[in-house]
Amino acid sequence: MHITDAGTNHNPERSLHTDLASVPPKLHSVIDDDSPIMLYPSAPHDFLFEVRKPHGTRGWLRLDKQLTLTEVNHVLTEAMQICGAGALVRDLVFAAVELANEPIRNQFRH
Repeated sequence: MHITDAGTNHNPERSLHTDLASVPPKLHSVIDDDSPIMLYPSAPHDFLFEVRKPHGTRGWLRLDKQLTLTEVNHVLTEAMQICGAGALVRDLVFAAVELANEPIRNQFRH
């Protein structure tokens, strides 16, 4: 459950699945996606990628609260910082996810 800024509860559906794979496969030899600095931050990042039906919005956020792809990727790197990832690793992952997800950028708020 997530408590929003307005104090309301948000419960994702039980069908929400995550592969916790926020790191593009090409970086797996450099960054271990099973390490705590990646595994835990990947959950909220994947949550924000989830497409909500029937609206087609992402992250189970209201249409007027949608995030840009860059904002979603910053959620990942901010969570990585909380989990102890250094600046170089965060910057590398941010650049990688921005590049890897460029083809779907138009599916997020502009």
